Amino acid sequence: MTTDKNLKLDKIDYSDLYFASFRSDKNYSKEDFLKGFFTIIPGWAKRQMKMEPLAENSIEKGGKYYFFDVMDVNDVEITLGGSEKTLDYRFSVAFLNSMDDKYIAVVSTKVKFNSFFGKISFGFIKPFHKYLIKRVFDNTINAFKGNS
Repeated sequence: MTTDKNLKLDKIDYSDLYFASFRSDKNYSKEDFLKGFFTIIPGWAKRQMKMEPLAENSIEKGGKYYFFDVMDVNDVEITLGGSEKTLDYRFSVAFLNSMDDKYIAVVSTKVKFNSFFGKISFGFIKPFHKYLIKRVFDNTINAFKGNS
């Protein structure tokens, strides 16, 4: 894991993690999984988050993917994130082919509150975030399993 000080949050006030394994005879990459995940996000959520696709969407460190900064890319993980006045956040996708066409996928979110207002505003967002990330993750896994 990288030690880039901009990647690592100095404290974590909220985190979640979802993982699954599945088999597929197709060859998938972490980039495929990230793109699939963002494709499955419902339109209402994309509008709420103002997630407009960028012409320059890039999955390279230092690039932008939707409104996220691409914080790090390594052999198995892509970390997206951002910083706002009220909170800092990281969203990671780890994806690997373990053996015998068996894949392991993990998504995680980490949030650091920078102010009391960050804590209050995330308190309203948290139930929707948990529901949305879990639903989109499960639907992405099912889509990848269904494409075998």
